[in-house]
Amino acid sequence: MKLLSSKCNLDYIASVFLATGLQPRDDLYLWPNTVESNRQLDTLFSTMASEKGLKVKSKTLNFLGRKLRVSKTAGRIAMFSFTELCEKPLSSADYLQIAENFDVVFIKDISQLSFNQRGAARRLISLIDTLYDN
Repeated sequence: MKLLSSKCNLDYIASVFLATGLQPRDDLYLWPNTVESNRQLDTLFSTMASEKGLKVKSKTLNFLGRKLRVSKTAGRIAMFSFTELCEKPLSSADYLQIAENFDVVFIKDISQLSFNQRGAARRLISLIDTLYDN
């Protein structure tokens, strides 16, 4: 958390990718949330996929009778928007499925959270905790 807070204002993280088993990088957090930062995130995703020779496609995770559509995947790499992960009624069980299916998770368009978005803020915290713990 110290590295994160030294690099950016936590209210304005635009895009982030969380990875396990990767070397620390300066581009783990891209901010502010701009067209350029999202383009950079798309480029990182594409580069990782092509370096591993993976095709980009959509995927649906099925568990407990529920379906979670992931619109952009490449092997064990996934791209989500903040809205898809934190502004929909997802729970820790959903985030655990993401953690079990993907080693690298990109999150785009993280919005500035206000007091009125407590639910989205709680889901973001739960998501990050689940991804780091698994």
